[in-house]
Amino acid sequence: MASGVELAQSGVWATGDQRVKQALTFLVFLSLVMVGPTDAQPPATLRGVGATYIEAHGGYSLDAALEAVGAKWWYGWRRLPGGDGVPMVWGRGDLGKPINGNAEWIMFYNEPENGDQAGVEPMPAAADWVIFRTSYPGRRYVSPGCYSVEWLEDWLGRIDVMPDALAAHCYMVQGAEGACKSHLARFVALVQRYGIPEVWVTEFAYVPQPGEGYAGAIAWMADITAWMDAQPTITRYAWFELAYLGSEPWAWGVARNTSLVDYNTGALTALGEAYRIDTIAYADPRADVDGNKSIDILDLVIVGSSFRKPVR
Repeated sequence: MASGVELAQSGVWATGDQRVKQALTFLVFLSLVMVGPTDAQPPATLRGVGATYIEAHGGYSLDAALEAVGAKWWYGWRRLPGGDGVPMVWGRGDLGKPINGNAEWIMFYNEPENGDQAGVEPMPAAADWVIFRTSYPGRRYVSPGCYSVEWLEDWLGRIDVMPDALAAHCYMVQGAEGACKSHLARFVALVQRYGIPEVWVTEFAYVPQPGEGYAGAIAWMADITAWMDAQPTITRYAWFELAYLGSEPWAWGVARNTSLVDYNTGALTALGEAYRIDTIAYADPRADVDGNKSIDILDLVIVGSSFRKPVR
């Protein structure tokens, strides 16, 4: 007897008869129950976001925005993100203070090479690393999030216990800049050299030039995420960022806002639509059981079981 998947692939699914669709869905469900989970696994790389604003504002709410863009994880550059956000000890002033959120992981220092951010030299940051691990025992530790490979390499040479993940930043801000693949490849080489299990790209974005529009950013997003997905040691990445106004001191201006969600309305931006669509397409292709290059009602039976939100 043909399974629901075989019937779907044979073209019966294309009849448009809703009763047939429902029957096929039921058959697939029965086959999953009878034979157990498929050998298909969730994607290894978890797509996420950084989120500055966690309080509701206008039409924006954090949970709805995370769901809208298909984020599998998030953090907020803070000790107390709440929910399932990954906490971060942003700088030396946070060290040793309480945290909340997803305490399985904890992140250490944000751009310490940058005087406008954590602003810590590698030697004192290496001493702080001991305090950090002692203050938050029993967790998995993420290195400082850096753009500078050189800063991280210096820091790694000064510590005795390696992090569980190395955090990397990469931006394309100017038209000729932003060769993120070659930049991130240096972080990949660093984890291989030091025996660190994985790389988290905790900030990445294409920041359009004034008047450029977002077509280039959308194309770049698709290209760089596909490249990161193919790197076995890159296990998480987070677009910069979920929502912001563009007028913040650290932003590039309203016309160059890289938000995925409009902070005032909660609606997806053009970048958010692209990230969401790419997230759906990013599902293991074996989840597209009827081969129509989309996740539809039949596929959702499998997506809802074997392809539930992965936990890393």
